[in-house]
Amino acid sequence: MIKLFIAILILIAVYAPAADIVLGKITDSMPWVSEGDNNKSIRFVAGGIITNYIESGTNFTAHIFLSNGTFTVSGGSLNCDVLVVAGGGAGGGDYYGGGGGAGGLVYTSQFNVSTGSITVTVGFGGGGVVSGIDGYGGNGSNSVFGDFIAVGGGAGGYYHENIGLDGGSGGGGGGPGTESQQLAGGTATQDDPGGASGYGMGGGYGQYQSGGGGGGASAVGVNGGNIVAPDNVGGGGGAGLSYNISGVATFYSGGGGGSVSDGTPGTGGVGGGGDGTIRTPETHTAGAANTGGGGGGASHADNAGANGGSGIVIVRYLK
Repeated sequence: MIKLFIAILILIAVYAPAADIVLGKITDSMPWVSEGDNNKSIRFVAGGIITNYIESGTNFTAHIFLSNGTFTVSGGSLNCDVLVVAGGGAGGGDYYGGGGGAGGLVYTSQFNVSTGSITVTVGFGGGGVVSGIDGYGGNGSNSVFGDFIAVGGGAGGYYHENIGLDGGSGGGGGGPGTESQQLAGGTATQDDPGGASGYGMGGGYGQYQSGGGGGGASAVGVNGGNIVAPDNVGGGGGAGLSYNISGVATFYSGGGGGSVSDGTPGTGGVGGGGDGTIRTPETHTAGAANTGGGGGGASHADNAGANGGSGIVIVRYLK
């Protein structure tokens, strides 16, 4: 009789429904599958690089998209935080290039994602162009998550009459050849899509032999310095914004620095912006990958402006 009673207890322990059974563990290559509450509903979430982390005692799951993909939810909707960063613009080529504008940045919290799939597009950075053809490089391309569109950053301007191009954040104006002239930076065109908050700022203007800095998510690009060579100062890139949505506090969308003939080139804005350069040697740098940073401006006719950094899309929710 005792043996029968023990056997019944074992059967109850094995087959009784649990209130919250975790069926899958999140890794970089596995989706999260969980069975919650007494209705035994199963939620399946997949897409991107998947990671777990704890912030202030709260467990989160993040899906990080470094390239195009699909975010898929089944078994029930999710409340998510979403970050979308576009590709940064290229720095200006030819002489005295302005810094590339940062990719536009879009952020929203507690966005409800229904069951189904959302196409994710991660924008690439604009490519620098060797002068002699056209000193304008490319604008960055847009990043997209559903209705949330982050606009690619504007390319930097260059020598003579070439202003910075408009974009999510505007490119810095090129450095003109006369001391009294100024070349405007591009205008920021990032809006607030789908009720989310969009961020982007204009580029700084270029002055005598000094390119302006590209705009960043939180600050305009710095103007190029109108000082007689060799003490010219390139405009610094505008600063980006920091988010901890991936589990690591990271700045995104910094503008690229402007170049100079001689003197002090502009540094890239925090958030992946590339540095500008002096004419010799050319040391301008590209925007950092997957930050949306703008590229640094070139300072010689035989060199292209630096490429903009690619964008990123991150989605997170309570685990």
